[in-house]
Parts: sequence; structure tokens; C-alpha cells
Amino acid sequence: MNSLKTIFLFGLLGLFLVFFGRMFGGSNGMYGMLVISLIMNLGMYFFSDRLAIRSAGAKKMSQKKYPGIYRAVEQLSKEAKIPMPKIYISEMSQPNAFATGRNPKNSAVVLTKGLIDNLSPKEVKGVIAHELAHIKNRDILLATVAAVIASTVFAISDFIRFGSLFGSSDEDRNPLYDILIAILAPLVAIIIQMAISREREFKADATGANFSRDPEGLASALEKIENLAYRTETPDLNPAFASLYISNPFGGGEISGFIQKLFSTHPPTQERVEKLRKM
Repeated sequence: MNSLKTIFLFGLLGLFLVFFGRMFGGSNGMYGMLVISLIMNLGMYFFSDRLAIRSAGAKKMSQKKYPGIYRAVEQLSKEAKIPMPKIYISEMSQPNAFATGRNPKNSAVVLTKGLIDNLSPKEVKGVIAHELAHIKNRDILLATVAAVIASTVFAISDFIRFGSLFGSSDEDRNPLYDILIAILAPLVAIIIQMAISREREFKADATGANFSRDPEGLASALEKIENLAYRTETPDLNPAFASLYISNPFGGGEISGFIQKLFSTHPPTQERVEKLRKM
């Protein structure tokens, strides 16, 4: 199912780019964008993980400096029966983490410095188990591709808005089309992220808690991450990549009920904690 969803997203990006090329460049623009979309899809398959890691400003973690983290990842990888992923650290002061890669053999886990400094070893282990669960469940490529596509759609919508503000060489084109795309494009990007992120987080919580044998470690970590998120500086991060993280780095807890569920890329923390503590 995740493979089918990923193929669908590749196709969706292609259609969006071809439509964009046809609207702004006629037939030549359409064919040009078709070629670009094929190149982009190949690039996303092989390099989307590098884009995600770079977006976090992460670097390879030193095993000598963090031997406990390496031991935990190695142990949990064996429990999950997956190859040990590469480990990166981001200097972000907010506690958070994400996994990325195109498959378990080519995967990586990124932990923020805020996570390592503020959570107990038991809680950090729970977070690592959650991220390894994403790798085991093979949804890391889907999530990373969705984030890259969302970033691309946001960039194109910004380009359209810029063109609308400063005029266009095509006098025959109705400027309302520009406005419509500029409004719809970010909405499409948000829907892509929402459709993928929320359910996969519940599944990763349960999978990680099962092979770590410690649902409470992750439950406690999620509570602490959310509490600390409101007391740390908002990270300088591309919003399109927010759906990758274990907890939304931009918060969202101030919106409640139906509205929060509709527009958040993550399930409410309280729901996740309750499910874990019932395990």
C-alpha cells in the first residue's frame, strides 16, 4: 500500500508540473515540464533523504561522543530485524526526531540535540524505537517524498504569486488563474501531508512500543516533547518537512478538537499517549 501511495505521489507531482508548464508555457512548456518531472521523480527516489537531512541541518553523529545512542539503535535494530540505520544529530534545541530513506537498507535516523539533552535514556530509547518502526513499516520513503513534493508545490505557488504581483508577459492569461493556483497549491501540499502523517504515527507508536517492550518510555517522551516545544525557540525549518518529525515542530496544540485534527500533520499527543498506555 505504501508503494502504491508513493507511485501515486510521483504521478501527482508529474501532473501538477505538466499542468503548470501548459498553463504558463503552452505545449513547449508542457513537454518541458514532463521531462523535468521525470528527472525530479528519479531524484526524489534516490536523494529525498539527503534533502530531509539537510533541511534539519543534521550531521553524522559521533559514536565516540554518544556511545549510548549507538548501543540503543543497534539493540533496537536487532529487535526490529532491520539493518542498523545511519545516525545523525541536529543542533535544534527543540526535542524532536525523524527517520528517512528509501528502504531499510538505505535509511537514517535524525535526533535533535534538544531531545538528547532533555529526555531520559529510557525516553530517548522510546523515540528511537518509534523512528525504527517507521523504517520497519517501510513508510519512510512515502513520508519523505510527500515532504519534498509539498516543498516543491509551496515553491511553485510562491513563484506564481510573485509573477502575479509583478505582471506577466502573457496578456491573454486570466490573472484569476494565477490567484487560484497560488491558493490551491499550498492546500494540496497540506492535504498530501495530512493524508499520510497521522495514521502512520499511531502505527509507528504501536510497532515501536512492541519491539522495545516499553510503551511507557515513548508515552513519557511524547508528553515531555510537547511540553518542551512551547518553551523552546521555534526552529528555522521548512514547514513542508514538519510531517516527518515525531512531533510537529511548529506546535499546534492551541487549536483543539475537530479543527486541530483537520489541519494538523500529527495526531493529538494525548490520543497517542492514551493508546500507548493501554498497551
